[in-house]
Amino acid sequence: MLCRDAEIARRDTQLLDILVRWRENERNAIMVTFDWTGASGKSYVYHIYEVEFDPTAAQDGNYIFAKVVEKLWRPIYVGEGDLKDRLAAARKDGCVTRKGATHVHMHLNSDEDDSKAEESDILAAHSVAYAPTGCNVKPSG
Repeated sequence: MLCRDAEIARRDTQLLDILVRWRENERNAIMVTFDWTGASGKSYVYHIYEVEFDPTAAQDGNYIFAKVVEKLWRPIYVGEGDLKDRLAAARKDGCVTRKGATHVHMHLNSDEDDSKAEESDILAAHSVAYAPTGCNVKPSG
């Protein structure tokens, strides 16, 4: 009985910890969305967060570091993959900061093929995300 109570207490503590971290990150959320349109004409809905937002768990998805230019969102870096790792790596690199990113747009996408296709579709429609105006590197060839 004592082991079962300890296990329940441990799970309750873990859940509380997750909730506290979620609430801390929730403060950085603007709670609005933006539809990015790819070259294909397909629209992708992204949630918008302050640029400092840090996902608490490793989840795959698509993301766009962006800023507002002349009342329009301008993509600075378009990417996909593990959101926690990829956002941290992009900030550490420093390009998105130097280029003036103020927000990160993101959504979950666990299908790797869909995620990569979406990234390519958006980049094809928004070439300003490529260097020198943005941080994406154009593929050679």
